[in-house]
Amino acid sequence: LPAFMLMAGKTTSVLAQTQNVGSGGSGNYTSPPSAPYLYGTGSNGSNKGYDPWSTTGETGGSGGQGPNITQTVTGNYGAISGTEGGGLGSESTGGNGGTGGTSVGNGGAGGTGGSPGNVSVTMSSGSSISLSTNANKLVGVQASAISGQGGDGGGAGLSSGGPGGAGGSSTGQTAGITIQSGASVSVSNSSTSSDNGGAIGVLSQNTGGIGGEGGSGTFGSGGTGGTGGFSGLATGTNAGTITVNSAGDAGGAGILVQSVGGQGGAAGSGGVIVTYGGTGGTGGNAGNVSASNTGTISTTGNNVPGINAQSVGGGGGSVPGSVSIVNLGSSEGGAGGDGATASASMSAGTITTNGDNSQGIIVQSIGGGGGAIGSMASAITLGSSSTAGAGGNAGTASLTFSGGSITTGPASAGTLSSGILVQSIGGGGGSAGTSSGIIAFGAEGGTGGDGGTA
Repeated sequence: LPAFMLMAGKTTSVLAQTQNVGSGGSGNYTSPPSAPYLYGTGSNGSNKGYDPWSTTGETGGSGGQGPNITQTVTGNYGAISGTEGGGLGSESTGGNGGTGGTSVGNGGAGGTGGSPGNVSVTMSSGSSISLSTNANKLVGVQASAISGQGGDGGGAGLSSGGPGGAGGSSTGQTAGITIQSGASVSVSNSSTSSDNGGAIGVLSQNTGGIGGEGGSGTFGSGGTGGTGGFSGLATGTNAGTITVNSAGDAGGAGILVQSVGGQGGAAGSGGVIVTYGGTGGTGGNAGNVSASNTGTISTTGNNVPGINAQSVGGGGGSVPGSVSIVNLGSSEGGAGGDGATASASMSAGTITTNGDNSQGIIVQSIGGGGGAIGSMASAITLGSSSTAGAGGNAGTASLTFSGGSITTGPASAGTLSSGILVQSIGGGGGSAGTSSGIIAFGAEGGTGGDGGTA
């Protein structure tokens, strides 16, 4: 399968001029006079401490919502020097959930992550961004709606750990970018690092929050991992000119549009004397994605497609390995989230790629992988066999091509650089570790998810 880049909220966003609009900074912005890079984050939920008057710790506070940002870019921005760099655009991030409290008995639940706001970025005719540097995952322009992470469950006093908080969801929010005719994006990254290089012209992403980890148990089970957050719609439209050059093999894209469900949280560890198994959090479902081109896209470098539109379910949470005298329960890895509908269209314009594994257009719907189960060693295991998480199902992937041209190559290179690649891929089932002891039950790997229509 071709390589594809999942940024999932980890893009570098260092710019000479940035503006923190704050959690309450919802509004319409024009750059200039506003800064070319705008961001805002919801408040983090409160962490809870020890509660001497309860047998269960307090629940961590919920993360706040990020601001709604609508940005119109009218200016022309030059290259940014330095070892790391980022372009213009907007990012709204939900606050993280707080950590659950502790008590003499059970740990408290982690708080729920916050949702982001809506993010819309338009590069108007005549505007431009041109970046040429050695950087860490250089991005020309982005619209990012990033959900907050769920808080970790509190550790147990004498009993079981608290469950991890659910990651924030962004099903009600949209991340979208429009590059109008006459606007241009040029990104060139000279870094040859396979880990920290790469270049993306336009990035539109909407991500669910990662579920919190379960708290550790003492004479009980570890807490259940938090559910990964669901992600919402991501769109990208180009009628302008996008040029991307990536010197290394880290990859990138002319346009990357992605909706990625949150990873399920890992289960907490159980006690060393008696444990009861654990359960990883379910991965979040992804939202729909849509990309369209009537302009000009040109990429140079390996693993740099012209357009990559992908809807990817979150992976299921894992269950850590354990060593105890007695294991009284089974473990279950979290199920992967489902991919949703991924679509792209092209009715005019051109796409040209020059490099290996650099397709003209990739459209993918991918189910999340199931959570793994670690190896368990107990003198006696009295519960049933454990099961790793099932892979998530994929949705529909489609392309409407009614005009324009796609050219990949050149003839001396271009290995795996097909003009069009449309895939719907079910997530792989989680792996299961070994189980050992005087009396022990085995463990089963998770079932794979179903692919959809492509």
